[in-house]
Amino acid sequence: MLRTGMRLFCVALIVVSAVWWTESVQAQSASPLKLAYATGEEPLAVILWNGLGEAKPDSSNRTQKLLAEPSLRDFAKDVSTQQHKFFSLVTRLGNDGEPDDFASKLFTLMESAFVHPSVIILNHVGAEPRDLRIAVVVDVGKEIDIYKEVLDQVIKPGPEDDPDEITVVEIAGGKFYRIPGETDIPPTHLGTLGSRLVFAWGDDTLEPLIARLQQPKTPKWIEPQLADLPVDQPNLLAYVNVKQIIASLEKAGAIPNLEAITQASGLDTVSHVSLVGGLDATGMRVNTLVSFQGEPRGLLALLPNKPLTIDNFRRVPASASGATVARFDLDQALSHLRGLETVFSPEFQRLNDARFDRFQQKLGFSVRKHLAEGLGDEWTLYTAGDAGGAAIVPPLVLSVSIRDASKIQPILDRAVRNLKKASEVYEDLSPWTVHDFTVKGTKAVRMQINNAPVAVTPAWMLTKDEFVLSLQPQLLYSHLAQPGKPSLADSEILQAAFKQRPNPVLVNYSDPKPRVRSIYSLINTFGPVITQQFDELGIEVTPPVLPPLSDLEPHLQPGVTTFYFSKDGLRSETRGVVPSGFEGGPASVAWVVGSLFPALEESFKAARQGLSKENMKELGLGILTLEEDKGRYPGQAIRNKQGNALLSWRVRILPYLHEDDLYKQFRLNEPWDSEHNKTLIEKMPSSLASPFHPELHKQGKTTYLAPIAKGTLWEQPTGRRLRDVIDGSSNTILLVEAPADAAVIWTKPEDLPIDLKDPRKHLKSVCPGGFQALFGDGVVHFISDSLDVDVLRGLFTYAGEEDVQSWWLAE
Repeated sequence: MLRTGMRLFCVALIVVSAVWWTESVQAQSASPLKLAYATGEEPLAVILWNGLGEAKPDSSNRTQKLLAEPSLRDFAKDVSTQQHKFFSLVTRLGNDGEPDDFASKLFTLMESAFVHPSVIILNHVGAEPRDLRIAVVVDVGKEIDIYKEVLDQVIKPGPEDDPDEITVVEIAGGKFYRIPGETDIPPTHLGTLGSRLVFAWGDDTLEPLIARLQQPKTPKWIEPQLADLPVDQPNLLAYVNVKQIIASLEKAGAIPNLEAITQASGLDTVSHVSLVGGLDATGMRVNTLVSFQGEPRGLLALLPNKPLTIDNFRRVPASASGATVARFDLDQALSHLRGLETVFSPEFQRLNDARFDRFQQKLGFSVRKHLAEGLGDEWTLYTAGDAGGAAIVPPLVLSVSIRDASKIQPILDRAVRNLKKASEVYEDLSPWTVHDFTVKGTKAVRMQINNAPVAVTPAWMLTKDEFVLSLQPQLLYSHLAQPGKPSLADSEILQAAFKQRPNPVLVNYSDPKPRVRSIYSLINTFGPVITQQFDELGIEVTPPVLPPLSDLEPHLQPGVTTFYFSKDGLRSETRGVVPSGFEGGPASVAWVVGSLFPALEESFKAARQGLSKENMKELGLGILTLEEDKGRYPGQAIRNKQGNALLSWRVRILPYLHEDDLYKQFRLNEPWDSEHNKTLIEKMPSSLASPFHPELHKQGKTTYLAPIAKGTLWEQPTGRRLRDVIDGSSNTILLVEAPADAAVIWTKPEDLPIDLKDPRKHLKSVCPGGFQALFGDGVVHFISDSLDVDVLRGLFTYAGEEDVQSWWLAE
């Protein structure tokens, strides 16, 4: 039951995730928000999604025309196919190596749910997870019969009089499965009503939800949100009633010192947060509002409040593919944070002051008097557009205006001295080297990061007007050459944005064309390398064919996001063809992925090691079941009357692995390579297949072998009895996971010879640092390379009476 319950919880999470992803799609339905009537009048939080409609190639809307391109739609189908393959692999790793039919159907249904209207509703919060009340509704239309079939196949009701089992509840013509909750999880209902898939968390959630679904009526709170955040064709609405959530948490006593926390953060001044997204006449549009009651205070008072002008983009080259400009006064922020300490106790204030003083002593300068008073309040981050192709290191440039360069220069000089001094201590093994150089007469510093997966050389310089930091030294040259040349301030799209919102406090500009070209270049350059890496991990990856750039670029144009204050709060407005992204774009993504790939590879190895362990456990269960049935462990082989080995012990245990049908197909009086028995090699059970070497499975070979030597459990043709194992079954190795070059055809009566003088000789493991072994009690352990060789020798023997009682301490 627990497994089914967790699966159903995963259904909800996937539906939630699908709806959250929609902001990056901002799609194509001209209908009003279709499931608004399901939300009720006073929800704590709601996400409404209209689903994905059919894109219109004849539309004047650029987003519609882009999504209607046939090559892009074909690409999306290819991506979906690859996602199915990857999802299948992940579920297999988590399902004891067997394909999970439910998971496969679940992924298909998740995609189906993603394109249909959906709503997620939070109705109640409290001190415990059991207090949460969440509902999810997806209107899947004609596909509802598929959902009904899957639910009926997967969820198995128990006896109606057993409160710990799944039961069936019928309400208003809908059929719902009730899954009892655990200690911290409320009961769950999952079922269908009409054309809608319904998920309800909490016994008192379902009936009110059904009542709303039966009597569709748009609640009053939605219309003001749509009117306040106007979008021509709304397709997404998100709403969070911050004030009511805080009140509910305070009433439940859920968070200690909640009042002080909300005052310090400023959340006590926030009424609600709203977002409406969809299409306008030319592209996509997203409007947001953080509604304040009175002036922002606490941490929210740190929000930039000094308006920008188009001239603030004069520092950014016209070729930049993206830029963010904002106001942030560090000196003012520190003063404000100092005042926030009074929200907490005086003791907290004293402790915080003492910690900060010690921190400044280590730095060697005053953060307030030197750094904060020296820096200005204009911060600019942009992605250089002339960095020379698809750079692995993102071509980012950060510029901060300067009030007083004389206060900043000593800080930079001290930092450089410390870096050089530390580098000298490491000598040739230093993780970095620091060099001075000159950029158009201005002193600069570059720092070479040694032994990085890619060449990383951050560089910085200080002028009388600004401090500039980049991830590539050459970008400093292009930045200094900027004055007098065309800049983003000359962009007509940016100028139009400033006319629409003349007093923004933060502006982000993003041109998707260079980003798309960079992505294409990175994929074409590194796609084959990554594909090869996955191949080495045994994961088949077929990269989808990218649509031609000529199909995409005509529809693309820069997008702009502006943040500005209104009388009721902080607002933002995004206009463009595709969602704008954080500066750095595909290059930063590639850099992060490249840096994390070793960790990704290790995670796959760990998953495969876990799957291999489960395989060995299954084999151990089969062997031990045979021992209970026959009174002894299996012998090395199935033999004829003359004592000749015909078939492996692996064939012998098939009935105990629930492979009776396969066992009956063997001719036990013929050798493994007879004409008939050879045809069964390809039917090797999955529990014998190595997750590390999928190519061996196709050859019918296994790496789970019996250790053969005098003194092991397999030393004689007939199996040993349990009473013979003087050393104890928990101290005696039964099977080992051998390397690929020792693999044998699974039906062949052949295993792994062990040299007890050098017991590791034939055990080069695919697992770093050791190998996995199944013990006589059915438990699988990882045998570390650090284990004493005499102890390892003792573990291979069943009656040597060696002292191995503490061998596991070396694991």
